[in-house]
Amino acid sequence: MTWPACGAEEASCAAMAGFAAMGEGASRADLQIRQGDDGSFSLWSGGFAQGFHSRRGALREARETFVLPSELQRFRPGRQLRVVEVCVGTGTNLAALLEACASAGLGLQWWGLELDPAPLQLALDQPEFRGQWQAKALVNLEELSRRGRWQYPLSSGRMLWGDARRTLPQLLEQRRNQVDLVWHDAFSPQHCPQLWTVEFLSQLIALLTPEGRWISYC
Repeated sequence: MTWPACGAEEASCAAMAGFAAMGEGASRADLQIRQGDDGSFSLWSGGFAQGFHSRRGALREARETFVLPSELQRFRPGRQLRVVEVCVGTGTNLAALLEACASAGLGLQWWGLELDPAPLQLALDQPEFRGQWQAKALVNLEELSRRGRWQYPLSSGRMLWGDARRTLPQLLEQRRNQVDLVWHDAFSPQHCPQLWTVEFLSQLIALLTPEGRWISYC
């Protein structure tokens, strides 16, 4: 398993995506559109007083902090990759993963833990966000936002809406020791301690295969 260290930038700026432990979902009034240094689309949460991504930008963060450390080249083409994402937010990490899997010739089985649909819906309404992605990735995000899932022969995804502390045990019962990657992108321990407890992290790790990796900005 890989436990990347939290860099100073990520610790201070808190690269986040999602509302998986709030008692109530955030409204769009809580969200402000922001742009990172790389020009990519991001959001600021008024409820958490924190940005969804670090200053370097959402695209760079998704690719450098999550996709690259996953080392998808470890998996043979044609293999079905199994990934759990904690706090999906705008769907930036997922879109980057979809495009990376397509380039690597990998199938994908994905599960997302997320409370609030507002960030993904808001992102999909913005031309700036849509312009960052290939058409196929956008179709998957749209189906996820509208139906909570997508399903194709080589790619499937399901959103587990609700408090992640309550939806994770259900997933663990079904997928213990079967997941290749856990991407943990919750709001920071200072702002969302519920998703950084030893108990919660232990359940995430129990999803992984012996060669699986838990990856986070922190």
